[in-house]
Amino acid sequence: QPLSASVKGCKVLIADDVADTGKSLEVVKRHVEEKGASEVKIATVYYKPWSIIKPDFYVDETTCWVIFPHEVKETMTKLLTRWLSEGISVEEAKEKLLKSGIKLEVLEALLPKVLSKLS
Repeated sequence: QPLSASVKGCKVLIADDVADTGKSLEVVKRHVEEKGASEVKIATVYYKPWSIIKPDFYVDETTCWVIFPHEVKETMTKLLTRWLSEGISVEEAKEKLLKSGIKLEVLEALLPKVLSKLS
């Protein structure tokens, strides 16, 4: 895929939220290097120790599942779809979501919307 601007001879910083497997970061880094960048660095918010690429800069290392605020509803929808199809009750699913770190007030605000979307 073409880049929106030439990077030939430039120093490039690739930013992402999480270095999890590292595969997408590896592809992007290689692509930018092939387009002639003189230097390529990677910055992420989180780095997982099993990633095939260790970012040059990161805020925190974690082995936990990371859910960002902008993806809570999407994550809840996916998990509830799976859990309800497996026969888990809404109450059990709610407990699991709370244990995963989703705050009660967020869960109470989003759960009715997510459940109505699923029915």
